[in-house]
Amino acid sequence: MNFKDVAHKTVAELFDMLKAKVAAIQEMDEVIKLQDADLRKYEKQIEGLKEQLNNMEACYIEKKKQVEDQQKRIDEALTWLTRTDIRPINCAREILRGRS
Repeated sequence: MNFKDVAHKTVAELFDMLKAKVAAIQEMDEVIKLQDADLRKYEKQIEGLKEQLNNMEACYIEKKKQVEDQQKRIDEALTWLTRTDIRPINCAREILRGRS
């Protein structure tokens, strides 16, 4: 085998190696594209869940405020009842229920 034949064989082997590397890179690019698509899908899901969480938090805060307002009214009523003679109220309740 002369130098020219060896050089052609070496160039052919290098070209085959290069084609294999290019194919591997293309395959990796496809995998990356698929993973990127999955990532975008998960990011959308996360954003949706964050929005739901924010809505739930706002709802919780509103309900907590309502409960606190009701508790304040109950506390005020209890304070009033402890300072007031409630016998007339009990009497009126009994009359309204049909008891004398």
